Amino acid sequence: MKFLTWNIKDGGVLEFNNPKVDNIENILNIIKKESPDVIIIQEYQSEFYNELIRDGLNKLSYTHTVCEDHPDKTLRKRVLIASKEPFENIETTTNILDYSKRNWREVVVNNNSIHILGIHVPLATTTNLCGVKKDNKREKRIFLDALKKKFIEYKNSNVPCMICGDFNLHSNAIYKEYLDEFYNYLTEITSKEATHGNYKFDYVFVNDAFKRLIKTDDIFSPQPTIFSDHSYLCVEIA
Repeated sequence: MKFLTWNIKDGGVLEFNNPKVDNIENILNIIKKESPDVIIIQEYQSEFYNELIRDGLNKLSYTHTVCEDHPDKTLRKRVLIASKEPFENIETTTNILDYSKRNWREVVVNNNSIHILGIHVPLATTTNLCGVKKDNKREKRIFLDALKKKFIEYKNSNVPCMICGDFNLHSNAIYKEYLDEFYNYLTEITSKEATHGNYKFDYVFVNDAFKRLIKTDDIFSPQPTIFSDHSYLCVEIA
């Protein structure tokens, strides 16, 4: 079974204010090549539903789930999970800000045998459609506190569990200390290369039950492309 996580950059169009919609086809071609069973996408934007989902993922036999709250047109992107395997949503009851629920998606797949949480940790500073910057540190902190609780829950689970996505954490990031805490609970299973510029933003953490399904000699490395500013990560299990 194969999993792919990828921040596709502004819905796959590379730049929100000057969208290159045909780049979504490049994203889909990578997905076709890798042929994952489950995809965890960050920065999905509903404006490009037709190109990415209706004419793309659906035709590749994926069904999807995404938070549909706050359908207004904003710069806030969403986490989308698509799967060829049957899955069920886990309701987001976590104590995060209502607006942050776009960045949090949790499912169980493969007859409820694997738990997956896809996340995109909010930035500490955000910019609205008018170019006005907003101090977003409180939202980020609340999100990270909720995520820590999920790390602890998954650590104590006997079911294979994975948390993956864009953590917006690195050696110079605000609240970088959370990464050290996360490493105390789950195992990060991809190599240390940068996934965005000179930093590693994107991670795949798993619990012991999940790790036992991975071949011991497998090394999962970031895969850079020119189709997004983030590398994508693939993980395979028996």
